[in-house]
Amino acid sequence: MTPIRFLPALLALGALVFLSACDTVEERAEKHYQSGAELIAESYRQYTRIVEDNADNLPARLALAEMAISARNWPEVERHGAVLIQDGADLPGADLVELTLRFREALQNEDAGLISEVTQEAVALTATYPDAITLRQIAIEGLSLEGDLRGTEIQIDEAIRLEPDDQRLYQMKAAILAEFNEADELESLLRDMVSRFPEDADLKVSLVRLLVRQGDTEAAEAFLREQIEETDASNDDFVTLVAFIRQARGNEAALVELDRLIPSVASARAGFLSALKSAILFETGRRDEGIALLQSVIDGAEESEEADRYRVSLAKMLLAAGNEVGARQLVGEVLERDTSNVDAIKMNANWLIESDQAEEAIAQLRRALDQEPQDAETMTLMSDAHRRLGDVELARDLLSLAVEASNNAPEESLRFAGVLIADGNLRPAEDVLLNALRATPGDRALLTALGSVYLDMEDWPRAASVEGTLRRDETDESTRVADRLRLQILNRQAGSGQAIAFLESLAEQEESANFARLGILQARLQAGDTDGALEIAEDLVAEFPESANARLILGNTQLAARRYESAEATFQQVVDTDPKAEQA
Repeated sequence: MTPIRFLPALLALGALVFLSACDTVEERAEKHYQSGAELIAESYRQYTRIVEDNADNLPARLALAEMAISARNWPEVERHGAVLIQDGADLPGADLVELTLRFREALQNEDAGLISEVTQEAVALTATYPDAITLRQIAIEGLSLEGDLRGTEIQIDEAIRLEPDDQRLYQMKAAILAEFNEADELESLLRDMVSRFPEDADLKVSLVRLLVRQGDTEAAEAFLREQIEETDASNDDFVTLVAFIRQARGNEAALVELDRLIPSVASARAGFLSALKSAILFETGRRDEGIALLQSVIDGAEESEEADRYRVSLAKMLLAAGNEVGARQLVGEVLERDTSNVDAIKMNANWLIESDQAEEAIAQLRRALDQEPQDAETMTLMSDAHRRLGDVELARDLLSLAVEASNNAPEESLRFAGVLIADGNLRPAEDVLLNALRATPGDRALLTALGSVYLDMEDWPRAASVEGTLRRDETDESTRVADRLRLQILNRQAGSGQAIAFLESLAEQEESANFARLGILQARLQAGDTDGALEIAEDLVAEFPESANARLILGNTQLAARRYESAEATFQQVVDTDPKAEQA
């Protein structure tokens, strides 16, 4: 990876907060932050009073400048730094404030030469001030900008020595180890991070993924089992283990594991694991078993928020199984006890929107946003409600907020891009899809939508680039999407002649033959070659004489060729063979 491409990931890791952490972690972090901030604020007030009484007190100004640097309060750094630079040449540490201000100026001006110069000064000064975290921070950022990742790693190690509880430093080091593919060192670092920051579930997932990539699934599973054996193991730890087994060995293995775990845990945890088992049963086609199991969990649970979550989950199952009446009843029971239950509100609001009670839906969804201001699904539903009321602009703005709240998740991004495309806003739609692909590289649905945007823009090179990305996935579905995109590029750019030639070349590949023949059929119809299209359709019927779909293709081709009597006879054959086809 070149330095420029590596830089955003490295610097972002230095600034990110893990939004997916559980509430307990967030509360602890906030409490810790507030406690530290209060101490700094009190110290700042004390030194400020000293400076107000004696403006020439340079040690006090140095302390204020250092605290302002930590708080990124640059106006205060500049205010006190100016005095230090003018009068404090002999004060140890004043040179660090001056260096920090020069580095910030170099960054603001994008002055590569000055950035390099100040970075080297910072590295040299670490010999004089080995415990100055400010110097380490300058060196880390400057060296990473220059692409000196090994030098950056050395400075990160020293920064970790000074601030061993700063998780961002470990994340930056992990990014460098991953860049150099140093798997053993990365595994060791991740295990250390899991030990230091046990509340961060993402770290555990990262370690498991690394072990799986190394082919050591046994070590990955052993690590996950260690996590659930701890006395303070969370529900997330159990979910991660079951999900891993499900992916590695299949649904039945996951169900067997749950059957082993459920009798061995406390009743509250057993209820949670039974609910998890019900979800797997439902998803794998054993819907009645899943519904019955979850109902038994609810029947045995005390009234609580957790019990209401189970009821909403059961309502979703019933709705998916076609029992809307039962789903509505459960949602109503939940809202009767707790009018602020977000999942229940969302389900009820969706029904209100479908029945044209958009204003009532909006009122309920506002309550949901009060509870979870960044819930993307709530924003999307509110967008649907406003669109029902005719407020298209507000509906579009809400979809944009939903994309932002979801961190550019595929579903929300595709929905917003679809609205933009329908309104003819292709460039904004492109931006939405590109941002989503940065978050979820290689997503087939996003690439398909982006390819369609480039077709509408008649941007053939970039449409071809999307095609190439799809082909690199090397799956049958991605290849089919790439083939369709290539066909449309040829058809729009060079006419149906080249498109037909492309499809005929595809037909020579056995795995693409059926798709290719249908594409050739359509292309021949568009080119006016009805005889050629009919020949392909008749060949399909001859090859698949029991297929109603093949005869429907033939009938529709005959209609397109104005062979009405033949088409009527073909359709009658389909109906005679399969009476259900008459509805189609």
